[in-house]
Formats: sequence, C-alpha cells, structure tokens
Amino acid sequence: DEMASLPQPRPFVVLLGEIDEKSPPIIQQAGEKLGYGNYAIRSVPYEQVGHYYACADVFALASLEEGFGRVFLEALIHGLPCIASDHPIMRYVLGEQGTFGDLSQVGMLASLVQAELRKRPDPAAMARRRDYVRQKFSWDVLRAAYLQMFKDAIAGTASAPPEAASMAEAGVPSDAVGDASAQVADEPDLSVEISPPANDQTPETPPADEPTSA
Repeated sequence: DEMASLPQPRPFVVLLGEIDEKSPPIIQQAGEKLGYGNYAIRSVPYEQVGHYYACADVFALASLEEGFGRVFLEALIHGLPCIASDHPIMRYVLGEQGTFGDLSQVGMLASLVQAELRKRPDPAAMARRRDYVRQKFSWDVLRAAYLQMFKDAIAGTASAPPEAASMAEAGVPSDAVGDASAQVADEPDLSVEISPPANDQTPETPPADEPTSA
C-alpha cells in the first residue's frame, strides 16, 4: 500500500527473503497494488544478495521492531541510505546514518522513500556509511573488548564490554553485536530495496535459472 500510494512513475521495488507457503498472497497483492512490471519478490542465494544492494538506491526494512537487523549493516556497507522504524534498537544499529520514522503511521514509509529518492547521489555520504560500519561493528573494533570480557569471565570478574553496555541500554540482545560484526546472515531478512523507475526495467518474472519458490 505504501509504495502503491506514490505518484507515477513509481520506484521499482525489490523484496528479498525466504519464500514459503505464506508468500503467495503477498506476491498476489504486490501485483495488484504495484503492477506486475514494477516489482520483484525473490529468494536468492546469500552470495548473490550483494548484487541487489549494488543496484539499489534506497534500503528499507519496514518491520516495527528487530532483534538487531544485520541487513542494515549490509546495506550501509554498500553505501545505501537506510529507512527504519524509530525504535531504540534500530537507532542503536544505524546511529546518525539512518532515516527514522513511525512506520506504523499510514503514509510514513512512502514519504521517507520519496524524500530519499529525491536526493542527488552523494559519494561522501556513501563513504560515511561504510566507515560507520567499520568503526562501530568490525571485529577490529570489537575484538579487544570481547577478549577482555572472556578473560574477566575466566577470572570470575566478568563485566560487559563497553559496546555491550551500550547495547543493553538500547535493549539490544547481548549476542547481537558479535553476530553482526561478521556482516553475514544465514538467510536474508525480507526487506525492500528501492530503485527509481527506469525505461529498461524488466517484468517481475525472474529468469528461469534463478532459484525461487512460491
């Protein structure tokens, strides 16, 4: 509904995630709302997900809450602007690099997407997003704090590393940063990558050799 509310020509919407028995109604609704040449819903091997990030202009994860949201880090490391619900965990993960709104409100997601797509590409902003991930979530940053935590645990004086303390204040699960620093998810979350409309875009039907299921 949010993307369908945007004026024509609408951006091309790509949703990546696991397709299961609950997916057909979603796929049908997308076709009815967006038109069958204006979106793609696909399940692809994780090693191919980076190609979709590279082609996208905006990344949005419209869930109101997340346990962490590693896909945000994946999108940031590709330089993408990220739209997320205004929730403590999302704010912890994205920091100043995120665009936040109350996505429970009708029209909010569409408005934020439209605003991001109106901006001119900014190589400096893309570089800042990549640097943010490296400076906050890379193993080079976290390794020393976690090593000290393990040493303290062995000595019986365990205390949470500084990064974990910040996570606790934000309500983030204690194991989330360690998982996120690898920047790899076993299964991509169902998320949205949005590109402006282009004249050469193909219909929704994926190539025959691309692994999909419904």
